[in-house]
Formats: sequence, structure tokens, C-alpha cells
Amino acid sequence: MTLHRLLAAVTLALVLSACVAPPESIPPTSTLAPSATPEVPTPTLSAPAEIAPTPEPPTPMPVTPVSAPGPCEHLLWPLVDGASWTYRLTTPEGEQTIELAASVGDVGATLTADGESRQMICGEGALAGLPPLPVAHPALGTGLTGGNPRGDLLPAPGTLLPLGQPAGWDIELDAGGMITLPGEEGSTTLPVTGGRLVLIHETGELETISTPAGDLLALPVNRDALFDLEVTAADGSTRSVIVSASSRLHYAEGVGLVRAEYRGGMVSTEDGAWPLDPGSVLELTAYSVPR
Repeated sequence: MTLHRLLAAVTLALVLSACVAPPESIPPTSTLAPSATPEVPTPTLSAPAEIAPTPEPPTPMPVTPVSAPGPCEHLLWPLVDGASWTYRLTTPEGEQTIELAASVGDVGATLTADGESRQMICGEGALAGLPPLPVAHPALGTGLTGGNPRGDLLPAPGTLLPLGQPAGWDIELDAGGMITLPGEEGSTTLPVTGGRLVLIHETGELETISTPAGDLLALPVNRDALFDLEVTAADGSTRSVIVSASSRLHYAEGVGLVRAEYRGGMVSTEDGAWPLDPGSVLELTAYSVPR
């Protein structure tokens, strides 16, 4: 290479180096935030939240106390203090109204009708005694009394339920009071000084009975009565009297005796025997049983 060419090459190199710009700094694609300690939020004091008051329990409705049935409130004859029953007795001689009222004490109930009162014994769901109603037949009157009962006039529900099933019971009482007896010279009312009264009962199927007090579902009870009595005659002598009679009674639950049909019988004395004609009826016309 000649000197001329060498100088030319050096000159060219210097020119080229002058034309090339120095490299620029490349800005970062992202800026990193300086590290910092995370701030803990300062708790803000505020008023406590209101607590809803506990609702008061509702005021209970007043409950009317229900008293337990009394000892004389029999299933088929509720003897309640102040209860009453009005009956119409129809016989061949005509019609008669009988007002029966109950008063209840600590040991039993008293039934009163037409000035005659009878004590009924109540216990273990049963009734014993003799009410002041025609027992065997209206012709005998309502003056008979029965003391010292053995058995029940109406037994406890355990014997009767379910109503309509076959059931039987009896009661025997010491006889007292007065009895009206037929005779050749007409009827005579004499005092009963001794003897016994026996009533035998047997139930039938439930029946709907129409009475002046309404149509009532009732339990029929067939009753056979046998009385072996001693009476005092007008001359002071003691005489024997035998009475046999039958009747069909109907008792409605929660009401009592609603009907009695007297089917007749016989009275035998030392002077003879006289029939008790069938056909008399005792039926309920009104009643009131306080609850």
C-alpha cells in the first residue's frame, strides 16, 4: 500500500467515526416503587351498635279453669248442684208434672220432687239409692225409700262402656217410707215397716228417643223390680206384701233419665192379688244441668 492510500484510509475512518452518534440510554420499561412498610389502619372509634331489645313473650290468654267432674256427676245421670229435670207422667188417670231438683254436698246428692227428698250415695263413679220417682209402677206412689244400699242404681262407667254393650247389675235396699196398695175397696197408702227392695238391670243397644225435651240418643235399661215388704195396716197389724213389676228406662249421656215405660206387674197380699196395668209413661220435658 502506498502512502497516499494509507492517508486516505485513515482519513475515511476518522470521518466515519465522527458520523456515528453515541448510543442513547434506554429508559426502563417499568418503574419499581420503592419498598415501604405497609400501613396498619388506625382503628376508628365509633358508637357501639344498638342491640335490639329482647321481645317480651306474648301475654297468655286467660284460661277458664275446668273443674273436674264431681263425685255425683255420673255418665248417665249428672247430679250437679242446681241441676233440674221436669217430667210428665202419663197414667190411665191422667197427666202429672214432676219437678226433680238436685243439690250436692260433700258426701252425696239429694234429689227432691213434690216435697219428697232422697239421699243418693256417690262413689267410685257409681250412684246408689232410690230417687223420689215411680220405681216399679206409678200406682205404688213415690213414697218408697231405700236405705243401706248394696249394689248400684247406676254402676261405674267401667261396667257400662262402651255404651250399648250388654251389661247387667243389681241393687238391694232396706225398704221404708210409704206405699200405695190396691185393694177391693180401692187404693190404700200404708207405712212400710220392713222388708227389702231388689232392682235388677240389663242394658240394650243405644236408641234415639223422641221426648218433649228433644230427640236424644239413649241407653235402654230393662229393670225387674221385686219387693218383699212388711206394712202396717190401719188396725195396727203387720202384713206381708209382695210386688213384682218390670219397666224399661232410657238414660241419655250427660242428661239423665229421659224416659221410663212401666210394663205392668202384680201386687200380692194376704187379702189377694191385683195387677199393675202396663202403659204408664214418664218422659222428660225439660232439663238444666249446670256445667
